[in-house]
Amino acid sequence: MVPTSGLIASIENKQIIFMNEKELWKYFWDRKICHSRPLDRDFIWITKEDFRPVRRYFVSEFNFFHYKKESLRSQGLLFHIHVIEQGDYLFVHKDTGNVARFFPLGLIHLICDVVPYFVFAKIKRVEMKSIFVRPE
Repeated sequence: MVPTSGLIASIENKQIIFMNEKELWKYFWDRKICHSRPLDRDFIWITKEDFRPVRRYFVSEFNFFHYKKESLRSQGLLFHIHVIEQGDYLFVHKDTGNVARFFPLGLIHLICDVVPYFVFAKIKRVEMKSIFVRPE
């Protein structure tokens, strides 16, 4: 029987049939090793091992701000999950405007996800990249 609502088939055996964006986020949230919340948005970090079972739901993309690291986005067109490699861990957050699926959505992404953090960094007088560093 094929699940119709994006149910997890057998997480113990790491065999996943289908997961939607909401279930992917819950999967990551349940496995987070740490969490921060700048600008009222959840940032979480997970292990690479925990990411392997759901890797197939993500596509690699070139990311101007994280060009030296692996950057992946889930399949959601407007709302999606963005995963960025950070050493032994993966930085996970929700994004708007999936440029990996439709490049013109980059404008929405810029307005909703990039500019607010530039402004936040300027107000706090910190480097932009420090906002996305895993808390100890």
